Amino acid sequence: MPENPSSTSKSAANRTLAQSWAALPASTRIKFSLGICAVATAGIYLADVLEKQIPVEQREKNVPG
Repeated sequence: MPENPSSTSKSAANRTLAQSWAALPASTRIKFSLGICAVATAGIYLADVLEKQIPVEQREKNVPG
């Protein structure tokens, strides 16, 4: 019996995204997920640094009336 039956049940062209994700080895899924988290963390950090270097101009508050 194969280790991962979902990888042999359908050809790659006939799988859904979730089935293709499940067919990947666990170590590959973990590495990919950690890579996405690293890119997101770097983006948040870069946005904070840029916001401190290039402050947003103060805008007048919209007061009804």
